Amino acid sequence: MRKKLKLAFEELEKELTIITQAELMQLMGGNGSGLSADASVEEVASYLHDIGVPLTQDSSGNYYFSSSGNSIMIEEVVVMGYSTGMNSSGDGQSGYSSGINGEMTSTDMVVAYLQSYGFAFSFNNGSYTYYSPNDNNNSNPNDRWQRDPNGNIVATPTGRTTTFPEGENSTVNGLIFEYKEMELLAKNGQKYIVYETTSVWDTNTGQFLPLDAQYQSNCFGLAVADGNYYFWDDTSTTTNEFSFESYKNAFFEETTSYDPNASLAVIYSGDYAIHAGTYGMTQGFTAKGMVSGVNTYSSEAAFQKGHTEESTTILYPGSVKYYRLK
Repeated sequence: MRKKLKLAFEELEKELTIITQAELMQLMGGNGSGLSADASVEEVASYLHDIGVPLTQDSSGNYYFSSSGNSIMIEEVVVMGYSTGMNSSGDGQSGYSSGINGEMTSTDMVVAYLQSYGFAFSFNNGSYTYYSPNDNNNSNPNDRWQRDPNGNIVATPTGRTTTFPEGENSTVNGLIFEYKEMELLAKNGQKYIVYETTSVWDTNTGQFLPLDAQYQSNCFGLAVADGNYYFWDDTSTTTNEFSFESYKNAFFEETTSYDPNASLAVIYSGDYAIHAGTYGMTQGFTAKGMVSGVNTYSSEAAFQKGHTEESTTILYPGSVKYYRLK
């Protein structure tokens, strides 16, 4: 007999009529950090409280929280069986591994269950934060992202992980990146695919590198997403995940470098954006590369070189276009 936690309605019988056996198996286990599979009711309540979920406790010590009219109590349930691996019959009893889509930890599964009942969570730097889906938590009219109570862009994992670059023995300066695919939520309700760095492997030293700021974003993520995400197309799929262009078109319009309201500069090679940075007539350009730190440039030429004014190498040849918020 193995004890597992499951979030239930006020009556256990009602809960078990809603949750299928297959779904019950999905709530079991977990192979990552965060809540353990054997976490107590108090540990789950403490975790939810820490990430901002409003909880109440009755005179008997039971924990409750509500969303969209649903009052949910945290209960401990005794599960009479446990198994891993998908069998050919898919009957649920031996049909689910310890994670959903092979990527989700116990913490992910608790959050995913709450989301199915109307609770909203943002994911940033490996941690979840609860927020009210009815509040933008962002009063800045020039900011187009919806933000959680901590000021982070509302971000939700898609459940996919990927590496960059793709291909045998392919690296970026000897580095291999692993990413978690995320969806960022904008104020217009649209979601934009980005990638959050989870690890950087240095093939030169055979070690993982600390996730310093230089590995947190590329130029596009620095320009429009707080420097916390990479915008790029995952070439291991058949779809185009490069959402920077659609985000730019939704919120920006083209202008000139002499426009005092210009705030974004993008370098194009043909019709494809190859580099971007923030821009101001008096501040100049601020940008970074794939694995470099943040730099400022006083001229368009230096911005395209990606180095100092004296450098002769042009890293980003192409045409520079300027944009302001609509």
